[in-house]
Formats: sequence, C-alpha cells, structure tokens
Amino acid sequence: MLSWDICIAGWIVIDEKKLTKINLGFKENLQHVKFSVDLEPVVSHQLIELLKEFKGIFAWTYKDLKGIPPNIAQH
Repeated sequence: MLSWDICIAGWIVIDEKKLTKINLGFKENLQHVKFSVDLEPVVSHQLIELLKEFKGIFAWTYKDLKGIPPNIAQH
C-alpha cells in the first residue's frame, strides 16, 4: 500500500498504518470500525464512546438491512 493517501473516484484511500481498529460489540470481527490514528486522544476517546453508544444503528450484516432487497444491498 502507498505511504500516502490517494483519491479514487471521490473516495480517499488511506494507508492501513494510519488506522486503528476497535471492536464495538461482542461479535468477533463483525462489529469493528477503523478510524485515524492521528486524532487527538480526547477526540478518539469521545468517538469510541459515541460509536459504542449508538452501535445499534449500524447495519453490520445484510440481514440487518431490513426492508432493503438483497440485490440492492449487495454489490
């Protein structure tokens, strides 16, 4: 992977070394998010707390996308 961020079709691709991964739930490897290691420690802590508090609003699997046909949700 490149050592700098690149932009592809409007998406920013970030070097994996610049990301940290946390697990928000009890399901191993299903409820994890990645965010920048460059965040201030206070902001990082607040972000983790916010994500944990509202983890129920995320669709972690296709089954969680109730009301959305699988052929639209999957790519």
